[in-house]
Amino acid sequence: MACKYWSELSTTDFENLNVKNTIAIMPVGSTEQHGPHLPLGVDVRIPEGVLKSVIDKIDGDIDILILPTLPIGKANEHIGFKGTLSLSINTLISLWTEVAESVFRTGIKKLLILNGHGGQTQVTEIVARDLRVRYDALVVPINWWSVRDKPQEFDQTEYTYGIHGGAEETSAMIYLHSNLVKADYCKNFQSNPFVNREKFPRLFSQGVKHAWKAEDLHIEGAMGDASVATAAKGKEIVENAAISIAELITEMIEYELPN
Repeated sequence: MACKYWSELSTTDFENLNVKNTIAIMPVGSTEQHGPHLPLGVDVRIPEGVLKSVIDKIDGDIDILILPTLPIGKANEHIGFKGTLSLSINTLISLWTEVAESVFRTGIKKLLILNGHGGQTQVTEIVARDLRVRYDALVVPINWWSVRDKPQEFDQTEYTYGIHGGAEETSAMIYLHSNLVKADYCKNFQSNPFVNREKFPRLFSQGVKHAWKAEDLHIEGAMGDASVATAAKGKEIVENAAISIAELITEMIEYELPN
């Protein structure tokens, strides 16, 4: 079967499924503002684009079922900007958990949660651990951008502070959906943490994660240098992420949980 989209199968297709050699992928995204230059669906479009590239890199002996993308997540840090959609943590945990339970009812016991939104990383980890404990399943939550090998496209300052609508996300969107990017609005959205790091070195250090809203980081809701984004860099980013995820999937097939 190789790679298939869950919604394209019939119920009888599951009768002949080799569940021990199958991994389900649950893409979870967010619909939220990404500054003046990017659409609300960045955190949905990029992981979906990465998955399309993953499909071309998977060994034919591995079966992958890609679930429908869940496009609304926890994005309350962005609700100060119009268009943002957000669910409560309790609703989100219930939603993801119940979808995963439906997967496990087919006999599949390996689930990859592919996350597109940094603001809900901790939620994916909480859900994954609960599922592991309750269903004796291998559940691996990852962010599409953090699983890939050490980035080379931009300097470390950009990767540290350009966390939302910066060079990385903008490049990926120019590569995947250039028609949705407003090039005239791409600029360097220099984040307040970068500006304040010398005056408040401990508060804005990597080891401290104080709560923030998007407007705390930049008045326009984006952080990072979108002006240096290109389609070529976007292709490199997407392909690099896809290679890493394909390797991860292969290892997930080979790995068996301890008894």
